[in-house]
Amino acid sequence: MNRKEAYIFAIENEIKSKNLYIILAKSVNNEESKKTFHLLQSLEKIHEEKLIEAYKKEFNISTTTFDTNMSPKIDVRRNLSDPKAILEYAIDRELAMADQYDYMAAECKDDELRNFFLNLVKEEQDHKELLATELDRIHGSMIWFDESELTGLMEY
Repeated sequence: MNRKEAYIFAIENEIKSKNLYIILAKSVNNEESKKTFHLLQSLEKIHEEKLIEAYKKEFNISTTTFDTNMSPKIDVRRNLSDPKAILEYAIDRELAMADQYDYMAAECKDDELRNFFLNLVKEEQDHKELLATELDRIHGSMIWFDESELTGLMEY
């Protein structure tokens, strides 16, 4: 994959991720989950716009056309009626994109562009953390206390 193809791949995957979060926001009933997916949708839109801007700059292109209606390809082996499976799928997508941006950063000769991609790596990892928190929240497994505070509690 050359750099131009890598950009197109990344842009198209940001669009797919944005559309995934639009779908998820519409499909959940819980307001907290809706807020999380709306936030992720807007963050993916920002990535899409940043990547298109960088793509235009690097290849000296004034206009671009990408299919903004692309749907994510969801692995049909996953149980799509299970919120846990859907969130795990979204986490996998975020981690895959972080890996892609890390690869793109490693291939950069320009420091500014390398830092741009490294920043996207961090942001994708942050998205993964938001999704992991949502996963913990909906499954009621989020730890809301520091276990070290319980030291000696059983003695009373």
